[in-house]
Amino acid sequence: MIILSLFRLWLKSEKQRKDIVRQLPDFLDRVVRMMTIGNSMGSAFHKAVTGTEWPLRDVIDRAVSLNRSGKEIDVALHYVSRQYGLHELYLLASVIGVALKYGGRSDQVLERMSAFMRDLAQARAEMKAMSAELRLSAWVLALLPVGLACFILVFNNALFMGMWDDPAGKMLLMGAGILQISGS
Repeated sequence: MIILSLFRLWLKSEKQRKDIVRQLPDFLDRVVRMMTIGNSMGSAFHKAVTGTEWPLRDVIDRAVSLNRSGKEIDVALHYVSRQYGLHELYLLASVIGVALKYGGRSDQVLERMSAFMRDLAQARAEMKAMSAELRLSAWVLALLPVGLACFILVFNNALFMGMWDDPAGKMLLMGAGILQISGS
């Protein structure tokens, strides 16, 4: 029962993490829009929070509250990324830290980062679809010999029983069964 509860909690947290990662590029786009109309990085970050939905809103609100308490935005994001185990947020914190420390066109960097996150999500979805095709093919190939054996048992039982009565045939059938089980 405890294992099922832990598994359920893990599934819930994994779904929440995926939702956060899915929402992050839109949040970055809002930050970039705020920066292009003249807001500073900190101001744009704070204003972009208002359009963010749950569960990313909780994460960003925590970072904003840490920022308001005196920590830099990048330090607050590093802290929150460790707390939630979000590597994408850690990368965002690093980019913002470099932008705050050395300057430059951080709006372009954030825009490229947003595009990169979308491309990565699309590549993951394509990989999942391709692996699903491969898994389906593996199931078909694994069940094909079993289905053929059932077909022979139903439509030509005498052939199968003749093999079973013969010592060499019995060894072949048992070897085929062992190979099927180990292959599957």
